[in-house]
Amino acid sequence: MKLYELIPLCAAIINFGLTIFVLTRNLSGVVIRVYSLWGLAVTIWNLGTYFMFRAKSPVDALFWAHFLQFGVLFVPLSLSHLCLLIAHIPIKRAFYLVYLFVIGLAITNIGPNRFFVASVEDLGYAYYSVAGPGFILFSFTYWLPIISIGLLYRKRKTLPPLHQTRLTYMMVAVCTLIVFGINDTLPILKIYKYPFTDFPIFPFGSLAAIAYGMIVGYSVLQHQLLDIYVALSQVAARFVRLTFLFLIGLAVLLLLSVFDPDPFQPYAFGSALTAMLVSAFAAATLFPRIFGRGDDALERRILGDKFEYHDKLKSFIDNLHAYADTSLLLNDLHHLLVQTMSISSYHIVLLDEKKRVFSAFRYFPLQSKELAELHWDSPILQFFQKTQ
Repeated sequence: MKLYELIPLCAAIINFGLTIFVLTRNLSGVVIRVYSLWGLAVTIWNLGTYFMFRAKSPVDALFWAHFLQFGVLFVPLSLSHLCLLIAHIPIKRAFYLVYLFVIGLAITNIGPNRFFVASVEDLGYAYYSVAGPGFILFSFTYWLPIISIGLLYRKRKTLPPLHQTRLTYMMVAVCTLIVFGINDTLPILKIYKYPFTDFPIFPFGSLAAIAYGMIVGYSVLQHQLLDIYVALSQVAARFVRLTFLFLIGLAVLLLLSVFDPDPFQPYAFGSALTAMLVSAFAAATLFPRIFGRGDDALERRILGDKFEYHDKLKSFIDNLHAYADTSLLLNDLHHLLVQTMSISSYHIVLLDEKKRVFSAFRYFPLQSKELAELHWDSPILQFFQKTQ
C-alpha cells in the first residue's frame, strides 16, 4: 500500500465517523437527514477512490468507478440543500426535481452500461473513470454549490454576528468542495495535466474531504446549538480536539514522508498515528492537567465554549437552591453569561406587579445603563409573561 492511498481511506473513515457522531447527538429534523445523505455520499466517494488506487485490473477498477459515482452524484446536491436549510432560505418545490434528476442518473449508473461511466483508464498511479454522456449531464449540478455561495453571502449580510459565523463555515466548505471537486473531475474529462504545466492531476479532493467534512459537520452542530435544538457535552469537545490533533499528526507524517519515504511504510505510518491518538486520549482522560492551563486563546477562538456551556448552565440551574447570598448568585450568573456563553451585554429587568413598572436591576456593560422605555404591552415582555 502506498502512502497516497491512505488519504482517501482516512477521508472515508473520518467522514463516516463524523456522520455517525452527528447522528448520535439525538438530533432530528430535515437538516440531519440531509447531512446524513451528504456524509454517506462523501464516504462512498472516498472509499471508492481508495479502491480505485488499489485496483489491479480494468475490470476491478470499472466496478469501483461505478461504486464511487453513487457518492459523487449526491455530493453537490445534498451540500447545496444543507446550505439552504442552515441559512433558513425557503426551498422551492422545483429544487426537489433536481433530486429526481440525480436519482435518474444514479439508476443509469447501475450495471455494465456505459452511459454514466464509459470506461476506466490507467494513469500509472491510479485508475480513473472516463466520463460517459450521463456524467456530462451530471456536471451541470456543479452550478448548485456555486449558486449556494451567492445565496449564503446575501443571507449572511442580513443576520446577527452569531448566525453569520455558521454561514461563514458553510461558505468555506462549499468553496473548498468546488475547487477540489473540479480538480478531481478533470481526469474524468480526459484532462490529465494541470493547464500550462507538465504536472499530472492528483486527486486532492480526497484530502480536502477531511477538512470540509469537519467544517460541514461542525457547522451543522453549531446550527443546532445556536437554535437551541440540542446541547453538546464535553464528549463532543474532546472528539473535535482529538480530530484536530489527528489531522495535525497526519499532515506532519505526510510531510516527513515526502523527504524520506522509506521509513514510512503503511504499518509504521498507521502505528504512529494510532500511538499519538491513544497517548493523547489517555493523557486527556487520566491527566487532564498534564500540560497545565497555558494560553487557550486559539482553542477558544476555534471551539469557543459552544460544546461545554450547556453543562455549565445545567449545573448552575441545578444548584440555584444552594445560594444563600444574592451577590454571589448574581456574580456567578454574570460569569456564566459573559465568560461561558460569551454574551456581550445583558440587562436583568424586574417587574413591580403592583405599579406595573419595569426597571433595570443589573446590567452589563456599565455604560449600557440606559434602556429603551419598557411598557407593559411591549412584545418581548408579553412573551415572558405568557410563557413564564
